[in-house]
Formats: sequence, structure tokens, C-alpha cells
Amino acid sequence: MTEQQIIMLWRMVPKPLLCFDGDSAGQKAAFRAAQRALGGLKPGHSLEFVTLPEGMDPDDLVKKSGARAFGALLDQAEPLVERIWKAELAAGPTSAPEDRAGLKQRLGTQLANIADTEIRRHYADAFAERFDMLFARKTRQPQNAAQRKGPWRPNSNAPAPPTGDAKAIGSRGPDLLMQGILTALLSEPALLMRHQEVLSHSVPRDSGHARLLSAMLDAVALHSGKETLDSAALLTILGPDLYNMAQALLQGDGTAFGFVRKRADNGEMARGDAFGQLDEAIRLMKQRPELEAALQRATEAAGFDLTEESFAEQQRLRAEKQAFDARLSALLQRDDLG
Repeated sequence: MTEQQIIMLWRMVPKPLLCFDGDSAGQKAAFRAAQRALGGLKPGHSLEFVTLPEGMDPDDLVKKSGARAFGALLDQAEPLVERIWKAELAAGPTSAPEDRAGLKQRLGTQLANIADTEIRRHYADAFAERFDMLFARKTRQPQNAAQRKGPWRPNSNAPAPPTGDAKAIGSRGPDLLMQGILTALLSEPALLMRHQEVLSHSVPRDSGHARLLSAMLDAVALHSGKETLDSAALLTILGPDLYNMAQALLQGDGTAFGFVRKRADNGEMARGDAFGQLDEAIRLMKQRPELEAALQRATEAAGFDLTEESFAEQQRLRAEKQAFDARLSALLQRDDLG
């Protein structure tokens, strides 16, 4: 079974049944199919597995025991999560503590292959429940590291909780940041070429911002090699809805950042520091999705297996995220351009 074949099956039915021979080769093939499905899992779509009696094909089973016997086998199909769990459990001994640590590591590797974050979280919970039941742990390790009881304690130098301002920036930052960047670029369209590569790979969370950025990049590309495209000329190229959005940004919606505030004397953006801050803003825009994804993965890993190493990695990324929010806050608070 290839990834493409699995995708084709999902177009026909959300949970296809895969039937494999019961011998060693058949079970290895079933596990390979299970692994290949992980990356493409999405809500409501999965696989279920049927294992034939060893030495029998479906045809043999029906001839020997009738269609009902084969139907009963189909009714006992095994979910994908159970197939992965059993395969990794059987992959090595589990009697010693280091053996069980190896099992957790193998399960963690399978989790990392699941692209959908919500499905990955549910798989982590399912693996943890099975692990705890099998090895007779009285309670699952608390996800809150401050409540953990064991041979180690969280580092007392862990970063302090974010301030109220940082939380506000963290929740509203992506839209505010994109508003500021778009406003600066609308005021100085020549800067679009300077940041074209990064901007062309950016996907704003707001659909309106995404359409506006795409139209701005197209306009600059069409004028490449021609006369310089100024703000007024750029606005005339945009359609009515995008024109209104651009005007709203220029008239105040996108001026929260220091690098887009205007001088009182001549109405032009202060260059120098302003351009440097715009460079910083675009760097933050590029870094944020990667940082948020890394922090989410570390949080899920710590929730599944809270060790000193996983907790330290989670705290390191939290500190990095806090530093990121501080850099964003600094851009919001710059008033020295007027």
C-alpha cells in the first residue's frame, strides 16, 4: 500500500478496511501501510485492519467456513491507533525501565509523523492511556510540571508567566503585525521588492490581508523595470474592495507600530529607523509560525511523557516565545519617529 493508494481509498470511503495475511510478511505489510497513513490523517478519516488466519486468503476462509466467517472477521477490524500500538509494543521487550523508555520513544516517533495537530494530540492521549494501563501506573503523570512528584523538580529559573500586555500581543499579534506591515508597504511600495521573497511565501491569517498582499505583489511584479510605483499609483491598481481596505489601513487601522507613524511636518514616514523596524517586523512575521508550531509540539511531547528533558525543551521554547512577544511589544511602543 502506497500513500497515494490510501488517499484514493479515502476518496471512496472515510475508513477503508485493509485485509492482510496473518503471517509475518503480511503483518509487516500491514504495519507499513499503517505508518504511511499517519501523515495524511484528517478528522473522520482513518484505516481499519483485518488479519486473516495464518496461511489463508479470503477465498480460502470463505470456502472453508463460509461468508459469515469472513463477515465476522470484518466486524472485528482493528483501528489504526491499535495497530500502531500493538506493533510498537511487540517490537521489543518491556520488562526493564529502559525497555519501557524505548517503547515510549518509538511511540513518540510515530506521533511525530502525524501532521494534523488535533489528531496527534488524541493519539498521544490514547498511547498514554494504554501505557499506563499496561504497566499498572496508579495515576498518569500530571501535565502541570509544578504538580509533578518525582526525583526531579522544575528549574527554578524557568521564565515568569507572560504579562498582560504580552498575552494581548500574543493573541492579537499576528493580525496587528500584518496590518502594520501592509500599511508600511502601501506607503512605500518600493519596499515590496526588497522583501518580495519572504512576502511571497507568507500566508496571512486574515483572508482580506492575504488578498491585499497578493494584489500588491502582483502590481509590483507588473511594474518591474518600469517607472517607480508610488503609493497613489498602487492604490489605483487595486480593485474597489481592496482599495477601501488599503485606505482604512493608511488612515489609521494599521498605524499601531512605530515604523508606520508619520511625521507631523510633511506627512512622510520617517526613514532610517522606520525601515529598520520594518525589516524586524517582517523577520518576526516569518519566525512566528515556526516558533508557535515548535512550542505546540514540545507541549504535546511533555504532556505525553513529562521528563526533565521534555520539560526543559518546553520551557526553552516558552522563553523564546516570551522574547518574541517582547520584541513585538517594542515595535508597538516606539514613539520616537515623530
